[in-house]
Order: sequence, then structure tokens, then C-alpha cells
Amino acid sequence: MKIGLQFENLLKRGLLSYAFWLPNGSAEFRYVYHETIEEGHHGMMFQEFVNRAGLPVRGMPRALSLLAQLAPMIPWISTELFFIFVLGGEDPIDHVQRRLLRGGDRLHPLQERIMRIHVAEEARHISFARHYLRHRVPQLGPVRRMMLGIAAPVILGCMARIMLSPPGPMVRHFGIPRSVVREAYRCPGARAELAASVGKIWELAEEVGIMGRGRRGLWRLLGIAP
Repeated sequence: MKIGLQFENLLKRGLLSYAFWLPNGSAEFRYVYHETIEEGHHGMMFQEFVNRAGLPVRGMPRALSLLAQLAPMIPWISTELFFIFVLGGEDPIDHVQRRLLRGGDRLHPLQERIMRIHVAEEARHISFARHYLRHRVPQLGPVRRMMLGIAAPVILGCMARIMLSPPGPMVRHFGIPRSVVREAYRCPGARAELAASVGKIWELAEEVGIMGRGRRGLWRLLGIAP
């Protein structure tokens, strides 16, 4: 949850940077501000859960936190790339939360309530990002589409692992042996789960035309091809 709220902090800053340049009457402006408000509520929920847990939660590693400060600047370079980044942070955790809620596992009541709110509201955010990419990517020239096709699996491979793998401070706090972490997160089942978490983005990449033959190989190399 701490990493989730840090990602949403970056997302909100990027969205507001994008909205700054939108013209009067833009439908995207209204949507972006609705999403920013909802993401603000998510961050408050997540931080409250972290506070009540009473554990020494740090979130992203420091080096990654510093590198992540570049993310809100992505809309200045490419809004299409920024919305790939958005899906990279939202789709994997949405996939896991939906699976947990469907699976009937016993969850802490507060955790379950937060997850249900998050899944319901993220559905709108994910839908907007996908529709935006369906509308905009086909209008790009071949060079920009190729660059987007190369950048997408790199971003998604990194984001999915950050969202779905246990952070180092948690592993160290509970004294979990590295061999156990490797067994749990590098086994065939874990690799299949990682690929499934970005499966819908793979389908979207095929649909909008940024998935060439060589780029499929990059997805496989990064372990996120279905």
C-alpha cells in the first residue's frame, strides 16, 4: 500500500502536468481532475492503513524513489508513454486485488474494504487510459509507434515487479531467507502470474499496432509475455 500511494503521488503530478496544457472545453480536463481527486482519496486510505499497521514501512527503495521523480515529466515528452506508465502501475495490482476478492480468502476487514473501493474506482481510470491509447496511438507516425513499442515492455516489466514483489525492508524485517523469496517469486507459477497481470496491456499493444515481431521478443525477455 505504501508503494501504491507513492505511485499514485507520481500519477497525480503527471496528470496535473498533462491537464495544465489542455484547451478550454476539453473533456480530458474534466476526467483528469476527477481521477486526481479519487487518487488523492486512495492515498489517504493507504497511508491510514500503513499507520495503523504499526510496522516500519518504507515503501520504494531510496534509489528508486529518486529515479521515480522523473515520472511526472513524462507527459512533456509523450502523453502516450505516460498512459502506458499509468497502466503499468494500475493493471498489475488491479489484477491481484480482483483475484483475491474473487478467491474467497479471509482478509482483514479494513484491507478488504479498501480493496473493494480501489477496484471499483480504478476501473474508470484504467478504462480512460486504454481508450486514450486506442484513440491516440494510431495517429502517431511509424517512428514514434516503434519507440513506444520498445519502451512499453521495459516500463511494464519494471512496474509489475515493483507492484507484485515484496519490498526488501519487509523481507529483512521478518528475516525471510533469500532462498525462500526466490522459490516463491521466481517459480513458474509466479512468472505466469506476473505475465497475467499485464496480459490486458499486451492485448491493447497488439490492438493499437505497437507490437512488432522484435518487440514481442522483448516482452518474452522481460518475462511478461503471456
